[in-house]
Amino acid sequence: MKPKLFIHMGFPRTGTSFLQEQIFRKIPNVNFQRRNIIEQEIKPDRINIFGDESLTGAKEQQRITIANRIHKVFPDAYIIIGIRNQPGWYRSLYNLRISKGYIGTLDDVIKEDLFKHSIEYIEHIRSLFKHVFVYKQEDMVTDFQSWLNHLSIFMQLDLGFVHNIRINPSWSNYSIQLAERVNPLFRSSSNPSGLLPNITRTILFRGINSFIKYKRRILK
Repeated sequence: MKPKLFIHMGFPRTGTSFLQEQIFRKIPNVNFQRRNIIEQEIKPDRINIFGDESLTGAKEQQRITIANRIHKVFPDAYIIIGIRNQPGWYRSLYNLRISKGYIGTLDDVIKEDLFKHSIEYIEHIRSLFKHVFVYKQEDMVTDFQSWLNHLSIFMQLDLGFVHNIRINPSWSNYSIQLAERVNPLFRSSSNPSGLLPNITRTILFRGINSFIKYKRRILK
């Protein structure tokens, strides 16, 4: 019997946007929901996929509580979770925050230790659910076709329509280094006392990143 429900639980910065936009949304006859998944209803005539990376973006105890609630509501769900090596994980999270106006350092992000107990969390998920697919973000990068084949087998779906394209590309090193310097000037959630409105920073970096992309295209 084919699975009735898949739940994609993150982690953040593990190719989640690619899964959601290039795979899940494009599966024929899909019921794909990204928010308030515990409140969603399973549609018996559809392929149901619920995904929300914030489920694993919370602190450790919150993750466990959320996982227990999901299991109580959807005990037979097929679970999909992505992980990655921790140095790259923290750097990716730091770069994302910098792009949004963060004024802390990489060390500050590392000290938060958001992913310290990720393995223990996965073991807890495996103790709750019978069907759990854990993938490494690095495998998506180094051997995409093999990774896709494993996902296809787990989901019991033909994913031959999927192409390896890059979405939500990271900022260039130049943009990150520039943002580290100028972010303290702009107001943001991590810097409410900044002198300039954040929209100015957004427009500035939109122009810079567009120019960098243009240069990369013409230099190919």
